[in-house]
Amino acid sequence: MNTSKRSFIFLLTTLLVLSLACSSVAELSATATPLPTLTFTPAPPTSTPTPAGPVSTTDNPLVASVGDLKLSGLRYQHPNGLASFYPMEGWDIEETDYSVSMTHPETGVSYYISATNTGYMLEAESYENFRLIMEEIYTSQANYVEIDAGANPGIQLYFVEKTYTGYDEENYYVYSIYQQFDNVIYTIEVSGKEAFVQANPVNPYRIMFDSFTQTLEINSTIASEFPMYQQSWVYTPDDNNVSLEIPWAWSYYPDSVDETLYYTYFYSPDNLAGVEFIRQNTVKLTPELGLDFAVNYLNLLHSGEANDVKINIFGELQELETGLYLIDWQSETSGEIGNMLFDIRTPNKLIMVVSLVADEELLPIYANTLGIINDSYQLGQ
Repeated sequence: MNTSKRSFIFLLTTLLVLSLACSSVAELSATATPLPTLTFTPAPPTSTPTPAGPVSTTDNPLVASVGDLKLSGLRYQHPNGLASFYPMEGWDIEETDYSVSMTHPETGVSYYISATNTGYMLEAESYENFRLIMEEIYTSQANYVEIDAGANPGIQLYFVEKTYTGYDEENYYVYSIYQQFDNVIYTIEVSGKEAFVQANPVNPYRIMFDSFTQTLEINSTIASEFPMYQQSWVYTPDDNNVSLEIPWAWSYYPDSVDETLYYTYFYSPDNLAGVEFIRQNTVKLTPELGLDFAVNYLNLLHSGEANDVKINIFGELQELETGLYLIDWQSETSGEIGNMLFDIRTPNKLIMVVSLVADEELLPIYANTLGIINDSYQLGQ
């Protein structure tokens, strides 16, 4: 695995090719294309030393300012060392452990970078699933339109350019780029109201986005050691006052049989790990009866007609607190293995959280992620 610092030449390649309106995605390459430079009148000589200012990591010409938009002369370093770059002067910077964004304080236009550890390098279909899941935040919006999309599979780079209408009834523009290196997928975006940023190579915010990315370096050693699928959201179903914290990049499928039985499924982009969240109306349950319901569910969904699910392979039934229990299980038929929380604390209701991987060899990869999801389970008051 290559763990050196990476300059974002791969991003610039796409950005610059798009800016120069090339006709084919096949023209994307790992060699950056120079940006057009702005014309200017040289200042008269001065005896006062001037700071070097922003420096490109790609050896390409750098547009340091357009109008009121300007790169700072001081290099930014993320607190944990994930990324460094020359930020936009006067913009607000927000950080998480896994991302950083810059936002113009008046227009709200934002530049964003994040890194997601997927545990191992995803195959083509799984990588596509990852991108589709991440794009759902946009495709679910009103008046969504995909302006352009393309790829250079040879360097694992994909981009999507789109517009939509937000909840505030304003029209927005977003340009998202994804690239996979080993077990990490990097996402970089420019987004904002169409009144300020558009799909136009001479748009000032787009020009400065291109320039900013030319100064960007990522420490892939740090990114590859992040917890898997570390960015998450809290899912709370409408039918019950319970919640789970789910990885942002996992797919989400709500379902119900009728008003007495509700399912929600969450699966990793490779579909090899998942969580099933079941809420079922029942009679009043004892721990023993709750366990019977739980095992019946596992046999029904994970062993077909074989009824060969074995429980407590690695230990005994655990009572985490009164009415909340944990078992481990495995199906000989499907090979699936995992654990299950079942909760009988709500009168006449059984709540189950089933965590699983497709086979035992995947446990070392996904065990920690599934454990974090289980630990996030909350029963409301």
